[in-house]
Amino acid sequence: MVKFLYKVRSKRGASAVLLTCIFISLVTAAGAVGEAASRKASVTVAECTLETAGRSVLAGYDRGLKERYALFGYELDEREICEEIKLMSEEPLKSFPLTECRILELSVEKSGYCLADIELFGAQIEEIMKYKIFTDRISEFTGFLTSASDAVDLLSDQERKKESLEEAKEAMRKAREDTDTEENPKDADGNFSGVDFDTADSVHDMLKKLKEDAEDGKEEGETENRVLRNGKITEALPSVLEGCSENSVFSGVLSSLSKFTEFTDLGNLKSEIYINEYILEYFSKNTDEPGTDRFFSNEVEYILYGSDSDRDNYKRSKRAIRTVRTALNMAYIYRSPQMVQETLSLAESLTPGPLAPLTQLLIIAAWSSLESYNDMKNLEAGNRIPLMKSSATWKISLSSVRSGEFSEGMIENDSRGGLSYGSYLKLLLLTEDTETKLLRMMDLIQINMKGSERKDFVLSNLFCGFIVRAQLEKRSICAGIGTAQTSVRMVHTY
Repeated sequence: MVKFLYKVRSKRGASAVLLTCIFISLVTAAGAVGEAASRKASVTVAECTLETAGRSVLAGYDRGLKERYALFGYELDEREICEEIKLMSEEPLKSFPLTECRILELSVEKSGYCLADIELFGAQIEEIMKYKIFTDRISEFTGFLTSASDAVDLLSDQERKKESLEEAKEAMRKAREDTDTEENPKDADGNFSGVDFDTADSVHDMLKKLKEDAEDGKEEGETENRVLRNGKITEALPSVLEGCSENSVFSGVLSSLSKFTEFTDLGNLKSEIYINEYILEYFSKNTDEPGTDRFFSNEVEYILYGSDSDRDNYKRSKRAIRTVRTALNMAYIYRSPQMVQETLSLAESLTPGPLAPLTQLLIIAAWSSLESYNDMKNLEAGNRIPLMKSSATWKISLSSVRSGEFSEGMIENDSRGGLSYGSYLKLLLLTEDTETKLLRMMDLIQINMKGSERKDFVLSNLFCGFIVRAQLEKRSICAGIGTAQTSVRMVHTY
């Protein structure tokens, strides 16, 4: 009996030990799972906290640069970024007991995100233009819907407005008849002289036209020639630092030959289009209204030729457009049998014999040059000139070449389907080296921001992103285990 009781008690003790071991194993496993989950959650919380802090740092971007050129850039050094991130991260990291951790070490690397880097600068411009083109299409669509709605409202209200106007006229006539005095004598037709409501709109239009004619009749002179002579500013320009030299009138033709292979790639062609559209959107050209917030008036022309003289840049672009127009005008003459016959007849009358073909070539060149001169005058006046002429858009007669007389004025030639001065500049921009264009765009941004925002503005001091590396320490949720360390890496860009 004693042995039996002993055996029963022994079995109960073994079961208790076994259950205790199982319980301890389960608790240990649960603690390990909880600890792992806590560490994983702490990393997630740290990443979210650092992401929010990094975005807050980027919120201190240069407002003036963003508003004027739509470019994103901030001007903080690594120490200032670290201090701001620590200040904004300390409390959030301690606010959750199960994921509480602290930053042991924090480092920031921003050298790879300098705004003066050509690739980053070009990529940001592409993003700007993609967004702008999309929003412009949306605006055009909404504008179309608004215009259609306004047109419907106008048609529906037109009759009511007409009736109201007639009632107002009748009421005025009756009022004047009732107060028939010498101040309102009747004219020969028996009507009172006074305001003629029927011609009120015409008078307004007439005054508006007189004002426009007066403005158009103002003496047109060349814009002030601004020359960048400040050596400190010139030496700090990105194009100067990269060794870019001035372009001649025909240097773009040579560079376009090397760029022809690039245009076969659709991606490169799209990038060129985005950059050129950005240039014409955010930089001024000769035909734009003069502004006081920029140093050069001919900024697009500067991007093309890079001279320190505003007038020299315009003269070179003008000469380039005239050269292009002369070549295209000559091509049109050779395509026209009638014009070829006219020039040949004139050449034979001047130099009969074997010299007639050479004389004809000179006559065609002179005729094309005179036509291109008139074309340039029209472009400067804001008119459009088609790329290839027709009989309707050709304005200079051969008699002007024969007599040697040509008016210094302009024969108006505005083609609705033609190209404007800006469109011809866009064609010239396609021949320019992409890197050179981007560097000269940086020049203009730096010059204008120095003059309008702050004198110490330097584009190479601005950045559009940074990398954060943080070493975190987390205390264990289980007593006696101690602490654990982990690393977090975050990339912040605009």
